[in-house]
Amino acid sequence: SLSVSAKYNSGFDSDIKAAFDLSVLPSLSLGVSTGYEVKGYVPLSLRARYDIPLLNGLYSYLEGGWRFGFKENKSSIIFSLGLGYELEAFDSFFVFGEVDLQMAYIESFKLMPSVAVGGRYKF
Repeated sequence: SLSVSAKYNSGFDSDIKAAFDLSVLPSLSLGVSTGYEVKGYVPLSLRARYDIPLLNGLYSYLEGGWRFGFKENKSSIIFSLGLGYELEAFDSFFVFGEVDLQMAYIESFKLMPSVAVGGRYKF
């Protein structure tokens, strides 16, 4: 999947993220995600996605990893918890929207909410 998001990070910020998941059970996928945050960070995380059976297309996800900082930015541990909804646009291509809350620990605890839109191709 590939997405772009708007995030509140001591002011508004945006990032581009790519995620690669492998289905291990019908409703559970595991994978990795990476991207680029405009303020000068590159996050690298492990990702777990759970398709919620209550509504077709609804899912939740949990990510945890490291956010590498460049120049004066300090690297940090990050965790994200999110909720998303996807629709199949055409054969095996999905569009989605997500809301999440990212938690980072640098010198203090920091919460960064975000909203993302993107596309995903399912093999």
